[in-house]
Amino acid sequence: MEKETVMRESLAVIWDALEYYREDCIPEAAEIETYNEEWDEICTAMARIHEALGIPHFDID
Repeated sequence: MEKETVMRESLAVIWDALEYYREDCIPEAAEIETYNEEWDEICTAMARIHEALGIPHFDID
């Protein structure tokens, strides 16, 4: 399997897990500001990874 394909699949797995975390593990009412800041940090980290790999986020299924 091509390295870029493997990286795309790996990113998709990570995004799926993060979406689950966002939907199911973050309380809706409790300290929402804190969780929004945490989510922003996670997305920023993922954006840096995407940039380093040269794989745009919108290319991930």
